[in-house]
Amino acid sequence: APHLPAFLKQFLHLTIELKGNGVPNDMIGWGFDLLIRISPQNDHDHLVYTELAPNSRRLVATPKYLAEKGMPKNPNDLARHQLITQSATSSNFWHFKDDDGKPSTIRVRGNIMADNGDAIIRAIMNDGGIAMLPNYMTADYHRDESLTTVLDQLVMEDQPLHAVTVPSRHSILKIDAFLAYLR
Repeated sequence: APHLPAFLKQFLHLTIELKGNGVPNDMIGWGFDLLIRISPQNDHDHLVYTELAPNSRRLVATPKYLAEKGMPKNPNDLARHQLITQSATSSNFWHFKDDDGKPSTIRVRGNIMADNGDAIIRAIMNDGGIAMLPNYMTADYHRDESLTTVLDQLVMEDQPLHAVTVPSRHSILKIDAFLAYLR
């Protein structure tokens, strides 16, 4: 969102509408030309996915929370912790390496659930528990040591950032211009 004004200065006739979570998959029915999604590419929805950037997620908590509750040693330890998760989404399947290095998935349900990353960050920063968030949201907190990563060597969360378009609209000039700007 912070970069959109610069784009619109180049294309004064365009309008951009930002929607949060809960945007339906029926892009045409809802009148969307383009969606930005953090997700793996879905080959079954007949949409065009353009990868914009890698996006890794990590488990994080405050040092104070971890000092009080203890550092989890493995994914099973998370059951004894306060978890902060997305509200009822597929993001609540967390992926790890097991003891043999093989992928494993656990479904988590948070003691606190939110549909907004900023709300999750605020809950974490108030020592509310452990959450899985994208690096771009946590990097500054990690650098200043106000957040600590958890189970770093075991977390396997890499879902790229995609621009998603409908095939019939993929080569429209305004979409091409916006995709070029995003890259």
